[in-house]
Amino acid sequence: MISTPQALQNSHPLLTLPHSYDRFKSVFQTEATYALFDLQTTHKLNKAIDRKETETEVTTDGIKFIFNLKDKSYYPKGQNPPQYRLFQTLRPHAKWYFEDADGCIKSYPPEFLSNFNKPTFILKIGKHEYQIDTEKKSQRNVKTHTTRNIYNQEDIEKIRHWKFDIDSSVQLPKNDRAELIKLNEGEDEYTKVNKYFRMYMPNTERVSSITSSITGRSTNIINRITAIWKIINPKLRKKWTDHYDFVKDVNKDNPSLQLTRLLWHGSGGTKPSEIYEDDRFGWKINYSSQNNLWGNGLYFGEDVHYCHKYVYRTPEGKRQIFLAEVIVGDDIISLEDNSLREPLKKEDGLSRYDSVCGVRHEKSWIWVVYASGTAYPAYLVEYED
Repeated sequence: MISTPQALQNSHPLLTLPHSYDRFKSVFQTEATYALFDLQTTHKLNKAIDRKETETEVTTDGIKFIFNLKDKSYYPKGQNPPQYRLFQTLRPHAKWYFEDADGCIKSYPPEFLSNFNKPTFILKIGKHEYQIDTEKKSQRNVKTHTTRNIYNQEDIEKIRHWKFDIDSSVQLPKNDRAELIKLNEGEDEYTKVNKYFRMYMPNTERVSSITSSITGRSTNIINRITAIWKIINPKLRKKWTDHYDFVKDVNKDNPSLQLTRLLWHGSGGTKPSEIYEDDRFGWKINYSSQNNLWGNGLYFGEDVHYCHKYVYRTPEGKRQIFLAEVIVGDDIISLEDNSLREPLKKEDGLSRYDSVCGVRHEKSWIWVVYASGTAYPAYLVEYED
Protein backbone atom coordinates (compact mmCIF):
# COMPACT_ATOMS: atom_id res chain seq x y z
CA MET A 1 0.00 0.00 0.00
CA ILE A 2 1.33 3.44 -0.96
CA SER A 3 1.40 5.95 1.87
CA THR A 4 0.16 9.36 0.76
CA PRO A 5 1.29 12.47 2.63
CA GLN A 6 -2.17 12.89 4.19
CA ALA A 7 -2.37 9.27 5.34
CA LEU A 8 1.10 9.56 6.80
CA GLN A 9 0.16 12.73 8.64
CA ASN A 10 -2.86 11.03 10.20
CA SER A 11 -1.00 7.93 11.25
CA HIS A 12 2.12 9.62 12.59
CA PRO A 13 1.42 13.18 13.73
CA LEU A 14 4.47 15.37 13.97
CA LEU A 15 6.07 15.64 17.37
CA THR A 16 6.41 18.87 19.30
CA LEU A 17 10.12 19.30 19.90
CA PRO A 18 11.84 21.55 22.46
CA HIS A 19 13.18 24.85 21.19
CA SER A 20 16.81 24.11 22.04
CA TYR A 21 18.11 24.17 18.46
CA ASP A 22 20.11 26.67 16.46
CA ARG A 23 19.30 28.69 13.33
CA PHE A 24 18.84 25.84 10.88
CA LYS A 25 17.16 22.64 11.97
CA SER A 26 14.43 20.40 10.58
CA VAL A 27 13.10 16.95 11.38
CA PHE A 28 12.29 14.01 9.16
CA GLN A 29 10.47 10.77 9.75
CA THR A 30 12.31 7.49 9.93
CA GLU A 31 9.65 4.81 10.35
CA ALA A 32 7.65 5.90 13.42
CA THR A 33 10.32 8.18 14.90
CA TYR A 34 11.80 11.54 14.00
CA ALA A 35 15.39 12.68 13.62
CA LEU A 36 17.27 15.82 12.59
CA PHE A 37 18.43 16.57 9.09
CA ASP A 38 21.98 17.84 8.80
CA LEU A 39 22.38 21.64 8.75
CA GLN A 40 23.20 21.82 5.04
CA THR A 41 20.03 19.96 4.01
CA THR A 42 17.92 22.19 6.22
CA HIS A 43 19.64 25.31 4.89
CA LYS A 44 18.68 24.25 1.34
CA LEU A 45 15.08 23.60 2.40
CA ASN A 46 14.82 26.99 4.09
CA LYS A 47 16.19 28.67 0.96
CA ALA A 48 13.57 26.94 -1.19
CA ILE A 49 10.82 27.96 1.24
CA ASP A 50 12.05 31.57 1.15
CA ARG A 51 11.91 31.43 -2.67
CA LYS A 52 8.28 30.28 -2.30
CA GLU A 53 8.93 27.07 -4.23
CA THR A 54 6.40 24.26 -3.89
CA GLU A 55 8.88 21.49 -4.66
CA THR A 56 12.65 21.15 -4.55
CA GLU A 57 15.32 18.52 -5.02
CA VAL A 58 17.98 18.06 -2.34
CA THR A 59 20.82 15.57 -2.08
CA THR A 60 21.46 14.35 1.45
CA ASP A 61 23.80 11.51 2.45
CA GLY A 62 24.47 10.94 -1.25
CA ILE A 63 20.79 10.28 -2.08
CA LYS A 64 18.59 12.65 -4.11
CA PHE A 65 15.19 13.37 -2.57
CA ILE A 66 12.16 15.24 -3.87
CA PHE A 67 10.68 17.50 -1.19
CA ASN A 68 7.10 18.72 -1.49
CA LEU A 69 7.21 21.96 0.48
CA LYS A 70 3.42 22.34 0.50
CA ASP A 71 2.53 18.91 1.90
CA LYS A 72 5.79 18.69 3.90
CA SER A 73 6.54 15.27 2.42
CA TYR A 74 9.54 13.75 0.66
CA TYR A 75 10.65 10.57 -1.11
CA PRO A 76 13.76 9.29 -2.94
CA LYS A 77 13.97 10.58 -6.50
CA GLY A 78 13.08 7.88 -9.02
CA GLN A 79 11.22 5.72 -6.51
CA ASN A 80 8.12 4.29 -8.21
CA PRO A 81 5.67 4.20 -6.62
CA PRO A 82 6.92 6.86 -4.18
CA GLN A 83 6.86 6.02 -0.48
CA TYR A 84 6.17 9.36 1.18
CA ARG A 85 7.58 10.44 4.51
CA LEU A 86 6.96 13.64 6.38
CA PHE A 87 9.37 16.36 7.31
CA GLN A 88 8.97 19.62 9.19
CA THR A 89 11.11 22.73 9.32
CA LEU A 90 11.25 24.06 12.85
CA ARG A 91 11.09 27.74 13.64
CA PRO A 92 12.18 28.48 17.21
CA HIS A 93 10.68 31.22 19.32
CA ALA A 94 12.01 34.60 18.24
CA LYS A 95 15.25 35.18 20.08
CA TRP A 96 15.73 37.96 22.59
CA TYR A 97 19.03 39.26 23.87
CA PHE A 98 20.32 41.19 26.87
CA GLU A 99 23.34 43.39 27.51
CA ASP A 100 25.50 41.66 30.10
CA ALA A 101 27.66 43.26 32.80
CA ASP A 102 30.76 42.98 30.58
CA GLY A 103 29.08 44.91 27.76
CA CYS A 104 28.53 41.90 25.49
CA ILE A 105 25.11 41.09 24.06
CA LYS A 106 23.98 37.55 24.86
CA SER A 107 20.86 35.55 24.08
CA TYR A 108 18.37 34.53 26.73
CA PRO A 109 18.20 30.75 27.33
CA PRO A 110 15.67 29.10 24.97
CA GLU A 111 13.44 27.90 27.82
CA PHE A 112 12.55 31.51 28.70
CA LEU A 113 11.72 32.78 25.20
CA SER A 114 8.02 31.85 25.27
CA ASN A 115 7.52 34.58 27.89
CA PHE A 116 8.61 37.34 25.53
CA ASN A 117 5.23 37.57 23.80
CA LYS A 118 4.04 39.48 26.87
CA PRO A 119 4.58 43.24 27.28
CA THR A 120 5.94 42.83 30.83
CA PHE A 121 6.76 39.88 33.08
CA ILE A 122 9.05 38.73 35.89
CA LEU A 123 11.91 36.48 34.81
CA LYS A 124 13.61 34.28 37.41
CA ILE A 125 17.13 33.10 36.62
CA GLY A 126 18.78 31.32 39.51
CA LYS A 127 18.57 33.55 42.59
CA HIS A 128 17.83 36.69 40.57
CA GLU A 129 14.54 38.22 39.49
CA TYR A 130 14.25 40.63 36.58
CA GLN A 131 11.40 42.87 35.44
CA ILE A 132 11.30 42.51 31.64
CA ASP A 133 9.60 45.18 29.52
CA THR A 134 9.51 44.10 25.86
CA GLU A 135 8.00 47.41 24.73
CA LYS A 136 10.62 49.62 26.41
CA LYS A 137 13.20 46.89 25.75
CA SER A 138 14.62 46.93 29.22
CA GLN A 139 15.62 44.46 31.93
CA ARG A 140 15.60 45.66 35.56
CA ASN A 141 17.01 43.71 38.48
CA VAL A 142 14.18 43.67 41.05
CA LYS A 143 16.59 43.80 44.00
CA THR A 144 19.39 46.12 42.82
CA HIS A 145 17.32 48.13 40.28
CA THR A 146 20.17 47.81 37.75
CA THR A 147 18.64 48.36 34.32
CA ARG A 148 20.07 47.07 31.06
CA ASN A 149 18.97 47.10 27.42
CA ILE A 150 17.37 44.11 25.74
CA TYR A 151 17.08 43.48 22.00
CA ASN A 152 14.91 41.49 19.63
CA GLN A 153 16.20 39.78 16.48
CA GLU A 154 15.51 42.81 14.28
CA ASP A 155 17.60 44.99 16.60
CA ILE A 156 20.48 42.50 16.43
CA GLU A 157 20.45 42.44 12.63
CA LYS A 158 20.66 46.24 12.60
CA ILE A 159 23.71 46.06 14.86
CA ARG A 160 25.37 43.53 12.55
CA HIS A 161 24.66 45.27 9.28
CA TRP A 162 24.09 48.76 7.92
CA LYS A 163 24.44 50.46 4.55
CA PHE A 164 28.10 51.16 3.87
CA ASP A 165 29.38 53.36 1.08
CA ILE A 166 32.23 55.68 0.18
CA ASP A 167 32.45 58.74 -2.02
CA SER A 168 34.13 57.24 -5.08
CA SER A 169 34.78 60.72 -6.50
CA VAL A 170 37.31 61.44 -3.74
CA GLN A 171 40.64 62.57 -5.19
CA LEU A 172 43.46 60.95 -3.24
CA PRO A 173 46.82 62.67 -2.81
CA LYS A 174 49.27 61.87 -5.61
CA ASN A 175 50.84 58.39 -5.32
CA ASP A 176 48.34 57.40 -2.60
CA ARG A 177 46.09 54.40 -3.28
CA ALA A 178 43.96 54.73 -0.16
CA GLU A 179 43.10 57.16 2.58
CA LEU A 180 42.23 56.46 6.20
CA ILE A 181 39.64 58.80 7.71
CA LYS A 182 39.67 58.71 11.49
CA LEU A 183 36.14 58.67 12.88
CA ASN A 184 35.27 60.76 15.91
CA GLU A 185 33.43 59.36 18.91
CA GLY A 186 29.78 60.30 18.57
CA GLU A 187 29.78 60.04 14.77
CA ASP A 188 27.13 57.69 13.44
CA GLU A 189 29.57 55.25 11.84
CA TYR A 190 31.85 55.23 14.91
CA THR A 191 28.84 54.39 17.08
CA LYS A 192 27.76 51.55 14.77
CA VAL A 193 31.20 49.95 14.53
CA ASN A 194 31.72 50.29 18.29
CA LYS A 195 28.32 48.71 19.02
CA TYR A 196 29.03 45.75 16.73
CA PHE A 197 32.50 45.34 18.30
CA ARG A 198 31.04 45.44 21.82
CA MET A 199 28.35 42.91 20.92
CA TYR A 200 30.91 40.13 21.22
CA MET A 201 33.96 41.72 22.84
CA PRO A 202 33.87 42.22 26.64
CA ASN A 203 34.91 45.64 27.93
CA THR A 204 35.55 44.55 31.52
CA GLU A 205 36.95 41.54 33.35
CA ARG A 206 36.63 40.55 36.97
CA VAL A 207 39.84 40.72 39.02
CA SER A 208 40.96 38.46 41.83
CA SER A 209 39.93 39.19 45.38
CA ILE A 210 43.57 40.01 46.24
CA THR A 211 43.83 42.58 43.41
CA SER A 212 40.43 43.96 44.35
CA SER A 213 41.48 44.52 47.95
CA ILE A 214 44.61 46.37 46.79
CA THR A 215 43.10 48.53 44.05
CA GLY A 216 39.59 48.89 45.37
CA ARG A 217 38.25 47.78 41.95
CA SER A 218 36.34 44.58 41.22
CA THR A 219 36.82 44.88 37.44
CA ASN A 220 39.43 46.03 34.92
CA ILE A 221 38.75 47.85 31.66
CA ILE A 222 39.86 45.70 28.71
CA ASN A 223 39.70 45.80 24.90
CA ARG A 224 39.49 49.60 24.84
CA ILE A 225 39.09 51.01 21.33
CA THR A 226 41.72 53.67 20.62
CA ALA A 227 40.82 54.47 16.99
CA ILE A 228 38.38 53.59 14.21
CA TRP A 229 39.28 54.50 10.63
CA LYS A 230 37.06 54.42 7.56
CA ILE A 231 38.99 53.20 4.53
CA ILE A 232 38.68 55.08 1.24
CA ASN A 233 40.06 53.21 -1.79
CA PRO A 234 37.96 54.26 -4.83
CA LYS A 235 39.57 51.89 -7.35
CA LEU A 236 39.19 48.88 -5.09
CA ARG A 237 35.60 49.87 -4.26
CA LYS A 238 34.80 50.15 -7.97
CA LYS A 239 36.06 46.62 -8.62
CA TRP A 240 34.16 45.36 -5.56
CA THR A 241 30.99 47.05 -6.88
CA ASP A 242 31.41 45.43 -10.31
CA HIS A 243 31.63 42.02 -8.66
CA TYR A 244 28.62 42.83 -6.46
CA ASP A 245 26.57 43.76 -9.54
CA PHE A 246 27.53 40.45 -11.15
CA VAL A 247 26.48 38.42 -8.09
CA LYS A 248 23.26 40.43 -7.82
CA ASP A 249 22.42 39.65 -11.44
CA VAL A 250 23.16 35.94 -10.99
CA ASN A 251 20.76 35.87 -8.03
CA LYS A 252 18.09 38.17 -9.52
CA ASP A 253 15.42 35.50 -9.12
CA ASN A 254 16.02 35.38 -5.38
CA PRO A 255 15.51 38.98 -4.15
CA SER A 256 15.24 37.93 -0.48
CA LEU A 257 18.94 37.05 -0.30
CA GLN A 258 21.22 39.18 1.86
CA LEU A 259 24.04 39.54 -0.65
CA THR A 260 26.56 41.27 1.64
CA ARG A 261 27.56 41.08 5.28
CA LEU A 262 29.78 43.21 7.49
CA LEU A 263 32.26 40.73 8.96
CA TRP A 264 35.47 40.85 10.97
CA HIS A 265 38.91 39.73 9.80
CA GLY A 266 42.27 39.56 11.55
CA SER A 267 45.20 39.81 9.14
CA GLY A 268 47.68 38.03 11.45
CA GLY A 269 51.25 38.88 10.48
CA THR A 270 50.19 40.87 7.41
CA LYS A 271 50.24 44.64 7.87
CA PRO A 272 46.71 46.02 7.30
CA SER A 273 48.09 48.60 4.85
CA GLU A 274 49.13 45.79 2.49
CA ILE A 275 45.43 44.96 2.17
CA TYR A 276 43.68 48.34 2.18
CA GLU A 277 46.27 50.01 -0.12
CA ASP A 278 45.91 47.29 -2.77
CA ASP A 279 43.63 48.79 -5.43
CA ARG A 280 43.13 45.55 -7.40
CA PHE A 281 41.96 42.90 -4.93
CA GLY A 282 42.43 43.90 -1.29
CA TRP A 283 42.60 40.34 0.02
CA LYS A 284 44.30 37.92 -2.38
CA ILE A 285 43.20 34.30 -2.51
CA ASN A 286 46.73 33.06 -3.40
CA TYR A 287 47.94 34.09 0.07
CA SER A 288 45.42 31.81 1.76
CA SER A 289 46.61 28.62 3.42
CA GLN A 290 45.46 25.30 2.02
CA ASN A 291 45.25 23.88 5.54
CA ASN A 292 42.32 26.05 6.70
CA LEU A 293 39.10 24.49 7.98
CA TRP A 294 37.15 25.15 4.77
CA GLY A 295 40.10 24.99 2.42
CA ASN A 296 41.88 27.64 0.40
CA GLY A 297 39.61 30.64 0.96
CA LEU A 298 39.32 34.07 2.57
CA TYR A 299 37.82 33.86 6.06
CA PHE A 300 35.56 36.40 7.79
CA GLY A 301 33.60 36.14 11.04
CA GLU A 302 30.53 37.58 12.71
CA ASP A 303 32.07 37.16 16.18
CA VAL A 304 34.91 39.65 16.71
CA HIS A 305 36.00 37.81 19.86
CA TYR A 306 36.65 34.68 17.78
CA CYS A 307 38.60 36.73 15.21
CA HIS A 308 40.51 38.46 18.03
CA LYS A 309 43.18 35.74 18.11
CA TYR A 310 44.08 36.37 14.46
CA VAL A 311 44.54 40.16 14.63
CA TYR A 312 47.61 42.16 13.63
CA ARG A 313 49.83 43.53 16.42
CA THR A 314 51.35 46.97 15.91
CA PRO A 315 54.96 47.67 17.01
CA GLU A 316 53.41 49.52 19.98
CA GLY A 317 51.54 46.38 21.02
CA LYS A 318 48.05 47.48 20.00
CA ARG A 319 45.71 45.23 18.04
CA GLN A 320 44.17 46.07 14.66
CA ILE A 321 41.25 44.28 13.04
CA PHE A 322 39.25 44.84 9.84
CA LEU A 323 35.50 45.14 9.51
CA ALA A 324 34.90 44.23 5.86
CA GLU A 325 31.90 44.28 3.57
CA VAL A 326 31.89 40.78 2.12
CA ILE A 327 29.88 39.60 -0.88
CA VAL A 328 28.47 36.30 0.43
CA GLY A 329 25.67 36.05 -2.17
CA ASP A 330 23.85 32.73 -2.10
CA ASP A 331 25.76 30.99 0.69
CA ILE A 332 25.55 27.38 1.86
CA ILE A 333 26.36 25.75 5.19
CA SER A 334 29.15 23.19 5.05
CA LEU A 335 30.91 20.97 7.52
CA GLU A 336 34.63 21.61 7.84
CA ASP A 337 36.38 20.39 4.71
CA ASN A 338 39.93 21.55 4.02
CA SER A 339 39.83 20.13 0.49
CA LEU A 340 37.52 22.94 -0.68
CA ARG A 341 38.94 25.27 -3.33
CA GLU A 342 35.65 26.88 -4.41
CA PRO A 343 32.04 26.97 -3.15
CA LEU A 344 29.97 23.77 -3.35
CA LYS A 345 27.91 22.93 -6.42
CA LYS A 346 24.16 23.42 -6.37
CA GLU A 347 21.65 20.64 -6.99
CA ASP A 348 21.74 21.22 -10.77
CA GLY A 349 25.35 20.01 -10.72
CA LEU A 350 26.44 22.97 -12.84
CA SER A 351 26.25 26.27 -10.97
CA ARG A 352 27.89 26.90 -7.61
CA TYR A 353 26.99 28.78 -4.45
CA ASP A 354 28.73 32.11 -3.96
CA SER A 355 30.26 31.33 -0.56
CA VAL A 356 30.41 28.76 2.22
CA CYS A 357 29.49 29.32 5.86
CA GLY A 358 29.99 27.25 8.96
CA VAL A 359 29.99 27.49 12.72
CA ARG A 360 32.80 27.16 15.25
CA HIS A 361 32.28 26.21 18.91
CA GLU A 362 28.49 26.11 18.30
CA LYS A 363 28.19 29.92 18.26
CA SER A 364 30.75 31.66 16.01
CA TRP A 365 29.61 31.89 12.39
CA ILE A 366 32.29 32.03 9.68
CA TRP A 367 31.90 32.92 5.99
CA VAL A 368 34.46 31.83 3.39
CA VAL A 369 34.81 33.30 -0.11
CA TYR A 370 37.05 31.79 -2.76
CA ALA A 371 37.83 34.70 -5.06
CA SER A 372 39.96 37.81 -4.67
CA GLY A 373 38.07 41.11 -4.71
CA THR A 374 34.93 39.77 -2.99
CA ALA A 375 35.58 41.71 0.24
CA TYR A 376 36.12 45.44 0.71
CA PRO A 377 38.06 46.60 3.81
CA ALA A 378 35.51 49.07 5.15
CA TYR A 379 36.91 49.94 8.59
CA LEU A 380 40.08 49.37 10.59
CA VAL A 381 39.65 49.18 14.36
CA GLU A 382 42.57 49.61 16.76
CA TYR A 383 42.25 48.57 20.40
CA GLU A 384 44.27 47.78 23.51
CA ASP A 385 44.20 44.58 25.56
